[in-house]
Amino acid sequence: YYVVPAAGEAGGKRISDSSGQATDGSPASGGSSSSAGDQPRTPALAQPIDVRPALQQALEEGTQVYYRSDHHWTADGANAAFAAAENVMGLSHTDFSRAVVFNRFSGSLSAKTGWQLPVYDSIVLYSPEDPAFCCFIRNEEQGSTAPSCFHPEALEGADPYEFYFGGNYPLLTIETSADTERTLLVFKDSYA
Repeated sequence: YYVVPAAGEAGGKRISDSSGQATDGSPASGGSSSSAGDQPRTPALAQPIDVRPALQQALEEGTQVYYRSDHHWTADGANAAFAAAENVMGLSHTDFSRAVVFNRFSGSLSAKTGWQLPVYDSIVLYSPEDPAFCCFIRNEEQGSTAPSCFHPEALEGADPYEFYFGGNYPLLTIETSADTERTLLVFKDSYA
């Protein structure tokens, strides 16, 4: 498992690890501090993956890891974290093509405050290069199924961020054409 650091922590010196400890050894905001000698407990089947170095490297290379007008990480940030995690998770590397699908994105900070940055963010799509790969997404709340995780029609609507999964829902099931019996469970919040 890995925990995504908040945007305010990702570019600075206090990027917290999954135990809630900042890189300088002090408890990070929102994390829990442990008493002297205590070690964070990790379930036997879960192995923490530290994605902070990958995000820091991406930042140093000029990659925009988080949106400027939003608290979400970008697809480029998610891709950097996934690249760091795939070996630890025993996944084979997948080649993706990258495409900017929308270049006038103003995120939730702009929408809620009316404050507009002088530049827009871009929404990016990473697609598997294998043409045989496909996925279906089932929305448990609405009882509907879609042939893709991506919803291009949302790019013309009030919230272009709904391009990803069509919105925020409490439970989605994604089925892919991957030849595996493995299951991946993703817990996310609005930062994902």
